[in-house]
Amino acid sequence: MTLPRPEELTTEQTQELAQVCSLSASVATALAQAQAFVKLLHEQHVDALAAWLESAQASSVRELRQFAKGGLSATARLWKRPSPDQKAMGKPKDR
Repeated sequence: MTLPRPEELTTEQTQELAQVCSLSASVATALAQAQAFVKLLHEQHVDALAAWLESAQASSVRELRQFAKGGLSATARLWKRPSPDQKAMGKPKDR
C-alpha cells in the first residue's frame, strides 16, 4: 500500500479515507502520523524528526510506537557514531 500526498487524492479517495478514519481512532491517528512522517521526509525536516519520533512513541497505536522505538534506536546509534569525515579529522560529532 502506498501513501499518496493528501493533495494527490481524488475527492472520492478523500471521502473514503475520512469515512474509515471516522470509524477508527487508531486508523485516524496512524494515518495522520504517517502523513506527517512522509511530509517530514519529503521536505527534509531533519530537525523535526526527534519530535515526530517522540510523538509516535507516545501514540496509542502499537505499530507506531514500535516504529518510533526502532527509529529512536537507529537515530541514537547514528548520532553516537562519528561520520567518516570526523574519523579522518579525529573530531567528535557536533550535536
